[in-house]
Amino acid sequence: MTQAHFNGVSGLIAFSTQLNTVSQNISNMNTPGYKGKDSFLKDVENNNGSGLGVSYEGTNTRTKNGESKQTGNQTDLYINGKGYFILKDSKQDVFYTRAGQFKFDEKGSLVDQSGTYHVMGFDGASLVEININNYLSLPPAQTTILDINGTLSTSETTPYKLSNVNIYDATGSLRKLTVNFEKQTGTTTVGSKWSYTVIDENNKTLNTGVISFTLAGTVQEQFLDVELDFDGGKQKIKLDLGGVSIVSVGSSNIQATATDGGPRAGIVGYNFGEDGVLELSYNNGQKKKTNQAVGLANFSDETKLVQDQSAFFHKPENINVKYSKPDLEYFGKIQGGYIELANIDLAQEFGNILIIQRGYQASSKVMNVANEMLEQLYNSSRGG
Repeated sequence: MTQAHFNGVSGLIAFSTQLNTVSQNISNMNTPGYKGKDSFLKDVENNNGSGLGVSYEGTNTRTKNGESKQTGNQTDLYINGKGYFILKDSKQDVFYTRAGQFKFDEKGSLVDQSGTYHVMGFDGASLVEININNYLSLPPAQTTILDINGTLSTSETTPYKLSNVNIYDATGSLRKLTVNFEKQTGTTTVGSKWSYTVIDENNKTLNTGVISFTLAGTVQEQFLDVELDFDGGKQKIKLDLGGVSIVSVGSSNIQATATDGGPRAGIVGYNFGEDGVLELSYNNGQKKKTNQAVGLANFSDETKLVQDQSAFFHKPENINVKYSKPDLEYFGKIQGGYIELANIDLAQEFGNILIIQRGYQASSKVMNVANEMLEQLYNSSRGG
């Protein structure tokens, strides 16, 4: 009877500990990246096999992934498959998490929401902090190709004037040019020659040349190399005349478009691809991929990870870790604009609560019955 009493006590302690685990799971059901735990009990016996109750064996982490939730924040990341994000603190201690709530700090580093942990990624084969300082802006670029399309009519007697041709010089400044096309003397049909003159905003002639056409009415040379003499220096530009043709009737109609060049541009958006590579969008419409890709970690035994606060984990020495880029063998793909929710199933937790409650009630009943029997025994020994 005495042992039954102690068995009941051990049951109360064990079930109380299990309830602590369940309550921790439920309280973190809205914590991104949180991994639920299951607690385990073990029977206790002495050398002759007599039962000595139950003991708390410990907890095991549930390794299944949580559901994804869209946030709209492109620096929030979800791992669609295996892997953990790799983070380091100021002491260079390494932590791992599935909670991809990240942001760029004032130094251009990708960090967690607290700003304490830096997200690690691959720059080539090296594992480094993800940082966009070298990509904050695109330098100004000069126009190198001017795409010219349309028709020149040999029936016209006056030069054709193409105004407001926009290009960018080496400083990224917008230049508005005028290009005049004039049929050379003696040209009356196809197979002709036309002179062109490039003029700047101040009516200064920058360049002149001749365009020759075949009998079929197409240009003999698609590309013409032109050097423009701006006040700030000379700039080479290529005229793409592949879309220009000669007609003998109607009016001339020419358009010109710069295919490249632009002023200094700043970042307006981010996007992480499935391969974890960060692509930046700039206010001039250009996009540029960085050399960095988010790093992921995979473990020989995921259940052995030790969970810290904020759904972060650290690795004990007895398990192996492998680092790699996303979207490779054994690693998941990255989905930007999403985070992972806790892998808590409320139905499962409520079921565990009922089982724990019944076990606790039964252990308490065993203690009460054992206590009553002991009390009756004591009363009998006093001759009551």
